[in-house]
Amino acid sequence: MTKTCVICGKTFESYRPNAMTCSYECRKIMIKRNHAEKVKRLEYTFKKVCPTCGKEFMARTSAQLYCSDECRIKGALLKRNAPKPKKTMDRLKEIALEATKNGMTYGEYVARMMK
Repeated sequence: MTKTCVICGKTFESYRPNAMTCSYECRKIMIKRNHAEKVKRLEYTFKKVCPTCGKEFMARTSAQLYCSDECRIKGALLKRNAPKPKKTMDRLKEIALEATKNGMTYGEYVARMMK
């Protein structure tokens, strides 16, 4: 199948029906152009506030949270080092232990707490 390269205009033989370029070099040029066009189309339309530094910024996507990689890393460290809230089951275990210490069942202890 004879085709024409979309970059340099040379004719070339291809076995693939979707081939667009004659060589690896032309393919790299095409990929670069497509990427440049894609970047131009990206509009910074999401106005957000960075949770780490409080700075207002324009996000590329609605999922972007931080204004920079530096703030993203700081945010991840803060999140990882933040104290975790106690789970409900932990509180239930505490109540059950208190009940046992007082010589009561869980139900009896909770009933007395409600009075």
